[in-house]
Order: sequence, then C-alpha cells, then structure tokens
Amino acid sequence: MEKNERYFRAIEQSRFGSVSRLAEHLGLSYRNVQSYGLLERRPVDRKGVVKYDVAGICRALDCGLEDLFPSDAIDRPYRFLDSYEGYGKRAAKTPRQRFFQEREITPDQAQAVLALLEFREMVPDDLGHAFATLLVRRLKPAEYAVVARVHFEGDEAPLRYGEGKIYERARRWLNLPSNLRLLTKLKEESAAGIEALEYKMQTANRVELTNQIVARLWSLRNRSGIGPVRLFSWAESQGIEIPEGVTAQPLVNALGGRTKTIAAPVLAFAESAWEAAAAEKGHAP
Repeated sequence: MEKNERYFRAIEQSRFGSVSRLAEHLGLSYRNVQSYGLLERRPVDRKGVVKYDVAGICRALDCGLEDLFPSDAIDRPYRFLDSYEGYGKRAAKTPRQRFFQEREITPDQAQAVLALLEFREMVPDDLGHAFATLLVRRLKPAEYAVVARVHFEGDEAPLRYGEGKIYERARRWLNLPSNLRLLTKLKEESAAGIEALEYKMQTANRVELTNQIVARLWSLRNRSGIGPVRLFSWAESQGIEIPEGVTAQPLVNALGGRTKTIAAPVLAFAESAWEAAAAEKGHAP
C-alpha cells in the first residue's frame, strides 16, 4: 500500500509522536487522520479549499500543505478558509419522525383505540388512556389518518380506494407483540413513569449523521474546547437543563464515526450546549 512518508514522518517528529495522539488532540477519528497518510483521500476539495480536517492537522503540526503532501496529491490551486464554521454545510436534516407527541386523544377516542386490541382485557382501566395515547403517537401518518377519520372524526363515509388495506395494516400493527410488551413495561413503570417512557420513544426520531453534521459537531467541540463527556458536567454547572435520558455516549459514537444516526433530542442538546460553551469562551460563530 502506498504511504505518504513525509506525512507520517512529520507526525512522528512532532510533539504528538503518533497518529492516535494527533487524532485525539484534534478530536478526529484515528481512521480519518490515517487515511491521508495512506493517500486514500486528497487534502483539497473540488472547490480548491483545504479540507477542514487537513487544515487542523497543518495547524497542529505547524506545517504547510506541501510539507505534508506530495505535489501529485495537491492537483489544483488551493486556499485555507479563515473559518471552517459551516464548511460544506447544507440544509439541516429533519428527523425521521416515528413518535408524534403532538397527537392528543380524548378518553372516548382512547376507548375506540383499545377496542381494536385483541388483548384489550389485559389493559388496566387506570392506564387505558395513557396506553392508547402511546399507541396513537406511534402510528405512521397514513395509518393514523385513516384510524382518526374512522374512529375520531365520526366520518361514516366508506373507506376510499386503498384505505381498507391501510386500516387493516393499522389494526395488525396495534396488535403486534411489541405493543403487548409496551403494556407490560407501562404497568411496571406505573402512571408516574409515563413521561420517562415517552422520552424513550421520542429518541426513535433519528437524524442521519451526514458529513456536514459531524463536521459541525467537531467545529462546536473544538471552538468550545469541551469534549462530549465534560460537556454534561459543564452544562450542569451552568444550570442548563439536560433532558431525561440524554447522555454523552451517543455523542462519542457520533464523533468517532461509530454510528450513522443520532437521536434528535441528543443532537439538539449537544448543539445548544456547545454553542453556549463556545460563546462563553469567546468563540462565537
């Protein structure tokens, strides 16, 4: 395999001494830093901009681009950006919503939903409304629309073309074993634990971790000077609310390239907390 000897030599002769220590300093994955040494990736993008991770490597090693890469790897005029905030940024990805917290149903509507369950007799009366609400909030939009029209809106018109299959699909989904297990969990949690259980379901709303989102997270982390784990103790010291169930591990996985998606509440907290930390440090965007 072809190796970029000058790149590896510069790292070895630096204060870091190894790819792993350089990667840790920059908050990049080991594989990311190594890939440039193996000439698997070019340091300059198609617009002639030195990539944000290469710019960080150059700064850390106090080297120019030509000091680290052979001329055939730098195949076009290039430039460094004054700031890499928003580098390659595209429109924000909206979460793939699987839990619709805004849906509310009345006690009568809850009874209509429970009547569709084959295990209706297993649902305690005091948990019936809460359980039916959780089921309704997890229905896919198409299934919810048909169930709502038939059972919530009092629409007596016959099901339109294609709606019959959607309605039957909704009934099958409502009676899946996973919903019976949800009922068991709800019984264990009791009515007081409904809020915590709802949060766990909200984490099903996942955001795809694009290169742009990961780059933004790294930018926020580097500007704030606070890693994912310390971010939580910092937020607590500042009185910033940490949502129930949000932890550092998903952020560690995201920054390390070990996951393709992240829970929407985790991403929202990380971005807002890191922004606040960076502003306090005087590194506002």
